[in-house]
Amino acid sequence: MHLLELPVIQAAIDGKTKPLGSLGKLEAVALQLARIQNTLKPQVAPARVVVLAADHGVADEAVSLYPKTVTGQMLHNFASGGAAICVFAKQFGLQLEVIDVGVAEDLPASLAIRHEKIRHGSRNLRLEAALSPVELELCLQLGGNVAK
Repeated sequence: MHLLELPVIQAAIDGKTKPLGSLGKLEAVALQLARIQNTLKPQVAPARVVVLAADHGVADEAVSLYPKTVTGQMLHNFASGGAAICVFAKQFGLQLEVIDVGVAEDLPASLAIRHEKIRHGSRNLRLEAALSPVELELCLQLGGNVAK
């Protein structure tokens, strides 16, 4: 697959009937979407919000504001519609998808989220690699599939 180069995308944006740069940040977003989708005609519908949830082993070093137990609690809150992002998504008519990719605790299968756990939290990166190469590849594949 041939990847579109930045100058090609920018030339397409600049070639529209408008003063150069007149759409401000919207032009930067258009450029980014064209790069992500690798097309000069990117699409944005239907919009949705995706929350990928996991715990990080380095939280054991007291670097986080909250303990790891809060992550599981938040997923329960997402599933019941009580989190702020749930309210925003509903207000704007956006689909919300919450995915457990690495929450340290076992969440019930009945919880209304997508269960895609790759591991129970990452390892403590202060001591070792947070993820193995295989785990990293699985995370990247899942992220790519979710984005598609």
